Amino acid sequence: MTTVAAVLVTLVSLFYGWLLYSDWVARTEFAKRKLKYVKLGNAFKALYLREQVHLTKTEAVKREGPVFGFSYLNKYTVMVADADIVQTILVKSFTDFANRRV
Repeated sequence: MTTVAAVLVTLVSLFYGWLLYSDWVARTEFAKRKLKYVKLGNAFKALYLREQVHLTKTEAVKREGPVFGFSYLNKYTVMVADADIVQTILVKSFTDFANRRV
């Protein structure tokens, strides 16, 4: 029984270390681009606690401002909540921005 517990503790520790490393990588990537990094709720909360992700983003926009970055399932995303900036990205500078999600 102790080997099972040791393996379980090792796996949980490795998973927690991976989460910390992923957060550190996201922070450094957004810092390189001079964007604020906001840590939003994770996928586990959204799935198991039925936390509504769009409400979390709305609260972050109110708290952090119209432009910030976040990582969700290891996908780096820039949140733009200002209509003028969105128009610039989607219309005027369309070819300069790749992989836009609306």
